[in-house]
Amino acid sequence: MKIIDQELTALSGNEAVAYAFKQARPHVASAFPITPQTEMMHKFADFVANGQAQAEMILVESEHSAMSAAIGSAAAGARTITATSSGIMSQALLPTMWAPMISPNSGSTTSLTIPSRSR
Repeated sequence: MKIIDQELTALSGNEAVAYAFKQARPHVASAFPITPQTEMMHKFADFVANGQAQAEMILVESEHSAMSAAIGSAAAGARTITATSSGIMSQALLPTMWAPMISPNSGSTTSLTIPSRSR
């Protein structure tokens, strides 16, 4: 039997999502900092800043803009990530109704993560 040395690290849910983002190797990450998802995008931005991930970070002024940037970059062929909060998800999802008209058969991929606070 082969013994493998492992190091275990405790992560918050947001940190775990940031690591998943890193493993997905996106080309573009659009971000608007709003709790509770701020930590995941900050952590992913740290990965980009220190060279552990290679993505274009687009910092925007609203949830609507974050999703619009994600849809636009995905329509152009980029693997794209973004995140929003559950409380303002309707603003983030508004641009998605236009996405099929922009690029109906592009096969584009966008990952939208929607965290919420537990009560």
